[in-house]
Amino acid sequence: MDAPDWKAGLRAGATATFDALARHPLAVPLFAATVPSGPNATAMRERSIGQLLEHGFAPELAAHTYTSVGHLTIGFGLQLLYAPTQSLARRHLPPATARVAEHLDSSLREEFQFGLQMMIQGVAASQPRDGTAL
Repeated sequence: MDAPDWKAGLRAGATATFDALARHPLAVPLFAATVPSGPNATAMRERSIGQLLEHGFAPELAAHTYTSVGHLTIGFGLQLLYAPTQSLARRHLPPATARVAEHLDSSLREEFQFGLQMMIQGVAASQPRDGTAL
């Protein structure tokens, strides 16, 4: 996560992790069962949290941001194991669901990217505008 912008760094790290889980979906339960503590995971966590701290995040917000993005990533990773194989568009649906059904069939990667973007925007919106630390 060596990006000058914390948002780009967070997005890059989470996307790289999601892509790795997509390539190795049987490893996802290991991530869900325990916090990875090997040297690579420790180095990635240190870089990620360090970058948030360097950009003025309070320690609590840096920790919550890092873990929330991690849980989002692992949650979508778990869905890779159990992704539905049938489209909602082909079923008889109630009216509101029918109106949006074509948009509910996007890929897990697209949904992950959307959720990640919303999370990053939410964290960014919570930053004080006066330049004080979070």
